[in-house]
Amino acid sequence: VLPFGSGAFASASDWVGVQVRDEKGNLYPAQGRIISRWPGNNSVRALAVDAVAALKKGVNKMTAVPGKVDTVPLKGSCAVTLRAADGDGTKYQGAFEKGNIEITGPVRTVVSGWTELKAPGKVSLPVHCRMSFFKGIPDVAVEVSLYNPYANKPFILRNAYAEFTPGAKETTSARSLALR
Repeated sequence: VLPFGSGAFASASDWVGVQVRDEKGNLYPAQGRIISRWPGNNSVRALAVDAVAALKKGVNKMTAVPGKVDTVPLKGSCAVTLRAADGDGTKYQGAFEKGNIEITGPVRTVVSGWTELKAPGKVSLPVHCRMSFFKGIPDVAVEVSLYNPYANKPFILRNAYAEFTPGAKETTSARSLALR
């Protein structure tokens, strides 16, 4: 997280371009997300930065400065199946095939969508799934928010996982969704 003084960095968008450079002047792909604004002038107070960088020998410091926003199209397509079991062992499943692209940039693309986890004879569980794909990294960060229909009693969900299946026209693995 990078702090900024009041008025030092203004942006109307929540996602901003950032340039990350090492002390030798090498530039690395980066993008930033505003996490806090100054009251009054609404300038950026704190910025979370995603960067793809490896410190080279002799480099001890990296800096980030405002830059332009580079957008990168998401490559590939896939369906996402969510599977889980509750505390009694009942198996739930849900899938969504189309997500909303929240942000696409040189380092990270975030896709989200809604579905319902269903099991025979049980109440459906509304679920929001948010996936982050990172440049050069085959892993996908998945955040799942489950809305408990049993608000007056605890509901235990175990063994939850997401399964990625390449789209029908896709011939590469689900990992092809990572930015290139």
